[in-house]
Order: sequence, then structure tokens, then C-alpha cells
Amino acid sequence: MTTVLIIVIALVVIGVALLVARLMQQRRLDLRRDEARDLRRKGQERELAANRKQAQAEELAAQAQRESRFATEHRERAAEIDPDVEDQQPVANRSGAEQ
Repeated sequence: MTTVLIIVIALVVIGVALLVARLMQQRRLDLRRDEARDLRRKGQERELAANRKQAQAEELAAQAQRESRFATEHRERAAEIDPDVEDQQPVANRSGAEQ
């Protein structure tokens, strides 16, 4: 009877050890899933922020191009109406050439 009891106790201990190991493994997997979920969420947040910044940068660049175009148009118009500027001289050569 003692041999049977020892075998039963050993089997119970092995069963409990396997159960504990399985629970620990499941816990580790759950922690990794949580970490992956957090990283995924942070990645999406950063991507959205980057997309917003990219859109802002593109809008700022477009505004700068418009301003540059307006500045060029104003310079050209000023050169057209300025009585002191010769007609045959290109706009690019007019700046500072007559000093």
C-alpha cells in the first residue's frame, strides 16, 4: 500500500507541477500579448502624429510656394511699371545691376 501511495503522491505532485507550469506559461503569453497590444497602440498613435505633421509640413510648403510665386509676380510687376528700369533688361538681371 505504501508503494501505491508514493506513486499516487508522485503523480499528484507531477500533475500539480505541470498545471503550475502551464499556468505560468499562459501568464507569460498574456503578458506578451498585452505588451504587443501596447506597442501596436503606441505605433498607431505615432503614425497618426507623423501623418499630421507631414500634412502640416506639406501645407506649409504649399503656402511658402504661393508666397514665393506672389513675391515673384510683385517683383515682375514692379519692374514692368518702374520708369527707371530698362525694358530690354531681364528681371533677374535688374536687381542691383544699375547701382
